[in-house]
Amino acid sequence: MMAASSKPAPIETVVLPAEGVEVTVLVERDGAPLSQRARVGKVSEASLLLQRAPGVPAHLTPFGTGPRTPLHAYDRVTVMFEVAGRLHLWPMLVEEVLPSSCYLVAERAPTLGERRQFVRARVHANLGIGRLGGAQPIVRPSSFDLSASGLSAVVPDAWEHGTHVAIAIVESPDMLPIVATSEVVRCAAAKGGYQLAVLFDELTSQDEKRLAHLVHTAREQALVERLGRRRAL
Repeated sequence: MMAASSKPAPIETVVLPAEGVEVTVLVERDGAPLSQRARVGKVSEASLLLQRAPGVPAHLTPFGTGPRTPLHAYDRVTVMFEVAGRLHLWPMLVEEVLPSSCYLVAERAPTLGERRQFVRARVHANLGIGRLGGAQPIVRPSSFDLSASGLSAVVPDAWEHGTHVAIAIVESPDMLPIVATSEVVRCAAAKGGYQLAVLFDELTSQDEKRLAHLVHTAREQALVERLGRRRAL
């Protein structure tokens, strides 16, 4: 009797930035989010040589007020780059910093099939959730946990697991909403309604960048508030 053949495991396709394109390097220093623009020199699945982009200072720039600081060897960073209209995040380690460039080694190669990973923050903004193809989501003031891959919030209505919904996040009345199609992955009764968790399915590259900035800004504000409370003690 012949054994049943098993299907081979799917091969994940590695996604790499092209040589010569500009990328954003994200790093946390003492809990504060910092960034720097750089240009890709040489790239492989295991390493990345970055050159300082023309007109870009050598120091990392804070998201908001805060001191500028140089990139250091052994910093753990996230390299953010775009391929075919999609934003990808590459966890890396800084191995060597040179006067006009730096050499990074990969902690893992980014792939098409993986969930994008990013830091999470508590955000205060107007949030709306609606069924795809239905009425425009009604936005309400809310506090929720947000990352580049999804969000978790207390909402007034229950949603079935697997339901595809439209998410709208409005940072301020004078800005267009961040809009994402999402899938419900968890919904349970909670104080004040239902604790809902969704994963983003579809998001424009520009909105992904806005999400990343919103998360880092919220983390910096939370850090400033904590430091302020400590000084008051």
